[in-house]
Parts: sequence; structure tokens; C-alpha cells
Amino acid sequence: MMLQRLLTLVLLVGAAAMVGGTVSGCGPKEALNTDANDPNPHNIPPGCTYKVKEDVLGTGQVIERIEGYVDAAGVFTNHGEHARWYENGKKKMELHYVDGVMDGPRLTWYDTGQIWARGAYANGLADGVWTAWFPSGFRHREWHMRDNVWDGLYLEFHENGEKRYEVEYVQGMKQGTAIWWSEVGTELRRLEYVNDVSQP
Repeated sequence: MMLQRLLTLVLLVGAAAMVGGTVSGCGPKEALNTDANDPNPHNIPPGCTYKVKEDVLGTGQVIERIEGYVDAAGVFTNHGEHARWYENGKKKMELHYVDGVMDGPRLTWYDTGQIWARGAYANGLADGVWTAWFPSGFRHREWHMRDNVWDGLYLEFHENGEKRYEVEYVQGMKQGTAIWWSEVGTELRRLEYVNDVSQP
């Protein structure tokens, strides 16, 4: 029988969220901290209300949880962790926001619990090393991002762990030698790129 989803809104008021019984509006804050001794552990802007949105199955199992805050106009802003789960209880996805902007690690998993992909955002832009894995646990791809643009070495692997392909990106364009290999490590092909255009 299909389970019916219930949308549950859990409203929690942070310490210092209200001033004289009125909401004074929201301003930018630093990244989240989780110090249990901090009177405002979620770094909610003054005058705002901490809020958690949860999507819950009929069994009571949470399959999505979004942290954030509500301002004086009732507008919800993502702030904190946004997570999803498979119906088997395994975590599916996790990412983080600061004042409505993605900031911090982003992770996804297969329904077995095996890591699928990992990367990070900085001020809303993909940044640093991103990696994806096969369901078997072997690395599938690895690439580098800078300000949401491909920048650095891009690698692909066969499921047996052997390298399949590599090329260098510079500010979003392929540059230099791209190489392909077989599953046993034999080089199959080379191609030169200049400004993302393959050379004869």
C-alpha cells in the first residue's frame, strides 16, 4: 500500500529571536556553529525565527529535512543543513546553506549507504575537488571546480580502478593532451586541445 506523505512544519524559536515581542528583521550572519553552550547555536539573524521543514512518510519516517529561518514577512530562508533520505532509512543527500546560499560540503549516497558523490560550495559556487564513485565503491570520476567553472585535472576511471580518461581544464576549457585507456591500462587514443577545440 502506498504510504501517504505528511508535511510537517516544526517551529522552534531561538533564544534572542524576539526583541520586545516584535520581530526586528533579518541581517546576514556568519556560518553555522554547533556549540551547545552558545545561546544561538544556529547563528540565526536577530529578530528571526529558527524553523525546520520536514517531509514525513505515514510511518513517521523523515525523508527530507530543511533547516532555515523565517523573517518578519514570513519568508523562509535556507540556513543550515538540507538532507534527504531513502525510504529504507539510508541518507540520500546532504548539503548546507548560509543565509540562503549554498556553502559547505555537498554529499550524495546510493541507497545501500555507499557514497555516490562529494564536493563543496563556497558562497554559492562549486569549488575545489569533486569526486564520484561507482556503486561498488571504486572511484568513477574526479574533477576540480573554481567559482563554478571546471578548472584543473579531470579524471575518469573504469570500474576495475584503471584510469579511463584524463584531460586538463583551464577556466572551463580543455587545454593540452586528452588521453584514453582501456580497462587493462592500454593507451587507446590521444587528442590535443587548444581553448576547448580539438586539434587536427
